[in-house]
Amino acid sequence: SINNPPSGLTYLDCGGCTLLTGSINSLPSGMTYLSCSSCPLLTGSINSLPSGLTLLYCTGCQFTYATSSGSRVWANAMRRIYIAPPSVGIFTSAMVDSILIDLANVAAWATEKSVSIAGNCGAHTAASNAAIATIQGKGVTVTVN
Repeated sequence: SINNPPSGLTYLDCGGCTLLTGSINSLPSGMTYLSCSSCPLLTGSINSLPSGLTLLYCTGCQFTYATSSGSRVWANAMRRIYIAPPSVGIFTSAMVDSILIDLANVAAWATEKSVSIAGNCGAHTAASNAAIATIQGKGVTVTVN
């Protein structure tokens, strides 16, 4: 379980952890890197991740995002966001729009400069078109449904 991680944890990379349980809502405030792939029992809201997080890679995990923009302030020097849930309906179009609008407020991006919210995610709508253009204007590659 990741429900009670060490307070000094800054980096978590787990793949194929089919027995790993818990919520990402309880990760420590110093976390800067979270990569989870094929961890179907992990849950939680991306909105609750630590504010200093600069890399989020999650595929095959059941994470959600609030459907109202302005619900999360992302760190400057963002590196990469990759979201690909295990099935349709977990990460909705409203969540996609909301995370893109929130990411448009990141002042500076570093290294990878990549946002990919595709696959089983809902399609973005016209509501996030301006946000996508803003993110791309900062040199970030954006891939969305």
